[in-house]
Amino acid sequence: MIVTPFHALSILKKYPGLYALLLFLFSACNYSGEGQGSASLQTDAADKDTTLILQTGQSVVQLLKTHQYRELAAYVHPELGLRCSPYAFVDTINDVILMQDDLENNNGEKLLWGYYDGTGDPIMLNMEGYFKQFVYDRNFMETSSVSINKFIGKGNSVNNLQAAYPGCDFIEYYISGTEDNPDWRALRLVFQQYQGKLFLTGIVYDQWTI
Repeated sequence: MIVTPFHALSILKKYPGLYALLLFLFSACNYSGEGQGSASLQTDAADKDTTLILQTGQSVVQLLKTHQYRELAAYVHPELGLRCSPYAFVDTINDVILMQDDLENNNGEKLLWGYYDGTGDPIMLNMEGYFKQFVYDRNFMETSSVSINKFIGKGNSVNNLQAAYPGCDFIEYYISGTEDNPDWRALRLVFQQYQGKLFLTGIVYDQWTI
C-alpha cells in the first residue's frame, strides 16, 4: 500500500493529539528568525514577549553590522545609557557607558574600555574601533544560535550579567568554534523596559580565552 502525504495527513487528523504534537515539533525544528539565516532559538523566557525582544534585537544587530551608530542612539536607554563590557564580566564601576548623545555626536576620542585578556594591556580605542573589535567582529546576523535569557557561550571569564542587570532581558547571538579551532564568540544585548518601551542598556562581548 502506498501512503501519500494526503493519506498520511488524513490519518493524523483522526488522532488530534498526535497531530498537534507533530505540528509543534515541526514548527520548532524549522524556526528561523528573520535575517538570522539558519539560526536556532533557545529561550528561558516563557513569560516574556519574545517577539518584541527578538525584533528589537534584530534591529540593533543590523545597525551594529552597518555601523549606524547615530541611529543606534534611539534604542539606547535614555537615562541609564549603554554600558559596554569587552568580556563576560560586567564591571559596573569602570565599564564605559555611552549615552544617546555620545552615539549621535561621536568625536573620535579614544577611551579606556578595559584591559586585554592575557596581556593586561589597556584597551585604548575610539568608539568605532571598540565596536569593530569588541562588539561586531563576526557576522552575528548569520549566527548559528540565538537565545533569550539563556547563556550558550561559556568560557573562563566570570559571567555576572544577570547580577549586574537584575530583572533585565538579554539576547545572546552565538557563533560556535570548531574542534580544531574553539574560537567561539558571543554578543549579548541587554534590554530594560522604560516608560512602556524596550531599550538597550548593555552590550556584553564574550569569547573563547585561554
